[in-house]
Amino acid sequence: MLNKLSTEKVLWYLIAVAGIPYVGLFFFINSNFYALGLLMAAVFLFDWIIVPLYLFSGELVAWKKMLTIGVNLLLATVFIKLTGGAESIFYFHFYLLPLMIACVYGGLWESIITSGLLVILVLVVFSWQEVYSFTYMIAQLFTQVLGGVMLGYIIKREREQRRKNETMARELQVAYEELNSSHQQLQAYADLMEEMNETMEQLVVTDDLTMLYNYRFFQEYLDRKLRQVDGQPFALIMLDIDHFKQVNDRWGHQTGNEVLARLADLLQDAVRDNDVVVRYGGEEFVILLPNADAEGAGAVAERIRQTVADTVFYRSGDKELRITVSQGISVYPTEADNRSDLISNADKAMYKAKELGRNRVVLYKDIKNEESRE
Repeated sequence: MLNKLSTEKVLWYLIAVAGIPYVGLFFFINSNFYALGLLMAAVFLFDWIIVPLYLFSGELVAWKKMLTIGVNLLLATVFIKLTGGAESIFYFHFYLLPLMIACVYGGLWESIITSGLLVILVLVVFSWQEVYSFTYMIAQLFTQVLGGVMLGYIIKREREQRRKNETMARELQVAYEELNSSHQQLQAYADLMEEMNETMEQLVVTDDLTMLYNYRFFQEYLDRKLRQVDGQPFALIMLDIDHFKQVNDRWGHQTGNEVLARLADLLQDAVRDNDVVVRYGGEEFVILLPNADAEGAGAVAERIRQTVADTVFYRSGDKELRITVSQGISVYPTEADNRSDLISNADKAMYKAKELGRNRVVLYKDIKNEESRE
């Protein structure tokens, strides 16, 4: 059907449908009904089939518009001549059809040109009729021309505004897509920066060799946890590899680093999910155990001691590298009421384990009880 916007479609069909009531009036006029029937068939064929399906499909180029206007001008003139010429009751409507086509599917200039053709056609075809009828016809024709030009101007302005709106809509769509694309890029950059910041924060508190938390994290975490325990026990295990200097001297520092990394994995596997393992420095490690008393922490430390003692950390031919660890345990708040004492007491217990022959676990409360008995 019509490849135009809805306003033009509505106008086209209103113009065409408006002629239907005139069919009934043909029975009340003295005319050649056979000729009128053929003419009506020609109008129906052209305006309801050829024009919508062929002429106005696709791009509405100039020759399609002029052909439509010209054919309707000729059809309208024949209708008027068959129904009384200048005195025809139909001429105003039939000449209005090509004028409306010029306005709707052309514009201001098309309506002006069509108006000029109408005047010329009337002067040529109907000037022989009596002066009154011809003058009356010309007077009405000028009213049509004025209306056609005005409508053509209005439609021209409406089309210009519509094109501006379409252009603005396209520009707004492009701007929206660019803005949305920029927003997505900014969001991607923000996500990347957040990820990088998280990575940097993690690297700051992570030991490069063992991938455990480092001393910096340990200090901040311990301070925060001790403020949150609310009377619940909080155990700290201080662990040191026995004779680690001999490992480096005999097996080399590279092997020593591998021992530290392997031990870190063993410690991680031995503790609970909410426990925290820290590389305190050198060959020393700290394990923080929330909601764990001395006995519970002692059981964890003993399991670690046994696992480490049973593990071969390095093998070269028939030679095996095994290590042992000494551990000291202190518990907050029963054995220490602040961070400094908690660390110091665990450290004392660890060195007591070394004095007793290494490869063992010592509780600070046992040292404290022994001192009390003395």
